[in-house]
Amino acid sequence: MLSNEGTRNALLEAAYTAERRAFTPGVIVGAFRRCGLWPFVPKRMLAQVADALGLGHTDESTKGVAAAAAGDVIQEAAARAKSAKKRTSTGSAVVERAVLHAPDALLQQSRDIGANKAVEDAVKAARGVIRAYKRAKSAQDASAAAAARVANLCRVCTTRTYRGGKGWGGCLCGTFRVCPGCVKTAPAAAAMGEHGKECPGEVSGGSDSEGSGESEEE
Repeated sequence: MLSNEGTRNALLEAAYTAERRAFTPGVIVGAFRRCGLWPFVPKRMLAQVADALGLGHTDESTKGVAAAAAGDVIQEAAARAKSAKKRTSTGSAVVERAVLHAPDALLQQSRDIGANKAVEDAVKAARGVIRAYKRAKSAQDASAAAAARVANLCRVCTTRTYRGGKGWGGCLCGTFRVCPGCVKTAPAAAAMGEHGKECPGEVSGGSDSEGSGESEEE
């Protein structure tokens, strides 16, 4: 309608143009080579003929090559599916079909399943309580250990930790200690005075001689 020409002539012109572009010398030579006509390969040509006539195919025919490729793809897919299936599937038992079941047996089975489920839930709840108690106890022990480390530090230099031995000064409450190197200094006396105002315990200045126990620096 646009070119004012017949539809038949337009179709023939389009088909001729497509044929001229498709059937190039390289395409024709390649088709002859794949069919075994040129260069002449009798085995390949007979395989193509048998394939076209439906008389079976060999491994060198198009159908044979396609079947082999499809087999490789299916085998690889099965191997991937098998390697990916790591986890196991779990589920509850169901009533078998096509079998007669007594109503009493089904009711008893349902009661047994409910009882087992209740026992499992109770065990899980008890384990959860035990885990929560252990976590709380661990946090409490860690907090107590941290408080003990702070209490055993020298309140003046804060570099030496009380490990036992003589020469240390402090309060009988056990939360205020001064190392032998700082016990005779003015900052130690001031700190002891401040602590004595808040704690009713007796504050001592320590002894001049140190025993066998040693204090370590951190």
